[in-house]
Amino acid sequence: MSRCHYIDLGLDTIDDKFLRIDQIIRDGMLQEYGYSAKFEKEIVDFMHDNAPRLREISLRMVLKIADLAKMNFDNWKGLARSTCMTRFDI
Repeated sequence: MSRCHYIDLGLDTIDDKFLRIDQIIRDGMLQEYGYSAKFEKEIVDFMHDNAPRLREISLRMVLKIADLAKMNFDNWKGLARSTCMTRFDI
C-alpha cells in the first residue's frame, strides 16, 4: 500500500496535461529560475514534441528539465534526452 493520497484531477489526455502545465508555468512555477517566458515556452514545446518518449508528462518533469537547463544551458536538450526519455517509442 502506498503512503500517498491520490486525487484524480481528470487530466486524462496528453493535451489536458499540457494545458494544466502551461497554466501553472504562467502562474510562476519557474519564476525562481529566472528564465524568460520564451525559454519557459521552449521547455514546454520540447516536452510536447517529445511526449511519446518522455517517462512522464508532469509538473515534476518540467522541474527536472528546468534543472538540467540550469546545470548546462548549452546542452539541456541532450541531457533531457538521455535522462528523461525512453530509448524507443512505447
